[in-house]
Amino acid sequence: MYRVHEIKRAKAKKGLLTAAIFAASVATAVPASAEMQDSITRTTNPTSIKVSINQVTLVKLKESISDALIGNPAIADITMQSGSSFVITGKSYGRTNVILLNKQGEAIFNRSISVDDEKQNIVRLQRGAARVSYTCAPNCQPTPTLGDDRMHMKNVTENYQDKLKEVGQAMALSNRAN
Repeated sequence: MYRVHEIKRAKAKKGLLTAAIFAASVATAVPASAEMQDSITRTTNPTSIKVSINQVTLVKLKESISDALIGNPAIADITMQSGSSFVITGKSYGRTNVILLNKQGEAIFNRSISVDDEKQNIVRLQRGAARVSYTCAPNCQPTPTLGDDRMHMKNVTENYQDKLKEVGQAMALSNRAN
């Protein structure tokens, strides 16, 4: 999802890029006015939001959000929860950014998002070019992870699907008995 309202994406992105270039040139050429400086610091923050892959992070703001843009939805995705909060989901390793706009089209939030695998107790075995991952806490279980060998991931996924089918069949039988 590139943004909540896909139709306005190109216009907002172009406007934000122009505003960012203008703000950068003004900041380097002339000292910014107090009002402009407040606007720049309000919308940019060097602190990166860290999200683990396949995990979510809830972010709450004081101001209501009207529109959202995500730099690369293959790395992270955002889902609006209410007028002033949203959830970031880590989808793949890497860095991207999120920009949130208020009803006036002003950027109220601009942060970098860093998605990494912060899981502990992960053991990765490298066999030539093939890598496999296991979560060991305390017993080791296969954990398909981005970058793992495709055959390993396929086998683990098929095993999970078979197990889910068995559980579904057992639940159906239990429901019939009741």
